[in-house]
Amino acid sequence: MPRAALRSIETGFAGAGSVDIRALATIALTMGSLAMTPAFGQSAWPAKPVRVIVPLPPGGAADLVARVVGQKLSESLGQTFIIENRPGAGTNIGPAFVSKAAPDGYTLLLASVTNHAVSVNVFATPGYDLAKSFAPVALLANAPHILVSHPSLPVKSVRDVIALAKARPRELAFGSQGSGTLAHLEIELLQGLSAVAFTHVPYKGSGPAKADLTAGHIQLLFDSYASAAPLVKEGRLRVIAIASDKRSTFLPDVPTFIESGIKQYAANNWYGLMAPVGTPKSVIDRLADETAKVLQLPDTRERFAALGLEMTPGGPERLAEVVANDLATWGPVAKRAGVKVE
Repeated sequence: MPRAALRSIETGFAGAGSVDIRALATIALTMGSLAMTPAFGQSAWPAKPVRVIVPLPPGGAADLVARVVGQKLSESLGQTFIIENRPGAGTNIGPAFVSKAAPDGYTLLLASVTNHAVSVNVFATPGYDLAKSFAPVALLANAPHILVSHPSLPVKSVRDVIALAKARPRELAFGSQGSGTLAHLEIELLQGLSAVAFTHVPYKGSGPAKADLTAGHIQLLFDSYASAAPLVKEGRLRVIAIASDKRSTFLPDVPTFIESGIKQYAANNWYGLMAPVGTPKSVIDRLADETAKVLQLPDTRERFAALGLEMTPGGPERLAEVVANDLATWGPVAKRAGVKVE
């Protein structure tokens, strides 16, 4: 890819709020799979085990998605897919590692909205260049975030939350999984769109945040449905709304923020597969095709549903589009709120 074109793309990413960011991001991501590299015959891959790098600890939604899909790809392709967790630095260690891996189809990244649309906008030095490092392979799933409150808080809807926040500016403590996370930017987006002010309380992960919420030390939290479901079912947390752009099959009676009057509010917590830029198109295509097949298997669907994950299959172009849209959403939010992590 010509250097001038790369510079143009980088400029677009740096100014995530610009009019052409979706087009620029889509070009950057889709061009990754077409980079000039030695050709690999489709039948030659995979000739050895494939590593899938997960930039989060074992046991979370990202890890579970990788393990379900990895197992099915192992069965489908007749070669082992090894799930390797490399957490740390706000999920940046894993992507940085993959960005430097050989573009041969044997090192993949379990990508997410966190490292492909949030971290690149809030970390001063994430350790990788989004525009030059990754080629999209497949969109896999969404772990929808829900807004939950302590049951004692006198709110049952988004309108109630906003009214209470306006009456008690900065008195409502709104937890997150950490500064610069998706949940943090979700709070900033809600404040910006509804002209209210909360007090942000960052934690080191979902577990400590939920512990303080159930204890009544904070009042509100964005968390994945998969993570919060047990406490919701026990009546220890109340669901207010879902942050996705449509209602969840798991919570059909819970409205979206859009339905609740916040017309521009949507925050899909997606997961997908990425490869290092320059990975042969034949490998990308085969991976995308096989992934689409395993996502259609009944037991894959059942396992995703049991984990509270919504299946969202899509190929390289769809994943590139999702990344571009989220960059256009979260870049301006981070900039307006002054969210920056060193």
